[in-house]
Amino acid sequence: MKVERDQYEAWQRRWSEIDATVTDKNDNWVGAVTAFMHQIEDARHDAYLTGLARAARQRASEFKKLKRNAVPSDVFQTFLNAWGRVQGGIGMHLMDRPPT
Repeated sequence: MKVERDQYEAWQRRWSEIDATVTDKNDNWVGAVTAFMHQIEDARHDAYLTGLARAARQRASEFKKLKRNAVPSDVFQTFLNAWGRVQGGIGMHLMDRPPT
């Protein structure tokens, strides 16, 4: 499936919206991250970006499970690293494809 530049731009905006809600104080954002990462995974355009989305989704789910108990800071940090790589992967496509 070909993903158009407009889709990457929409994903970049959505990433920014969700990113503003991400905190280690609660897990209210996990559902939005999970749904968004599924959307990227379902596009199946880019194996690299799909893998990044899968990793971020898994780390968010891990955070939610552990949030019920004491959450080590490294679990949240691992999620943040994966989450940031998704933004980088989206941005890579926007740099590679100038606006038409």
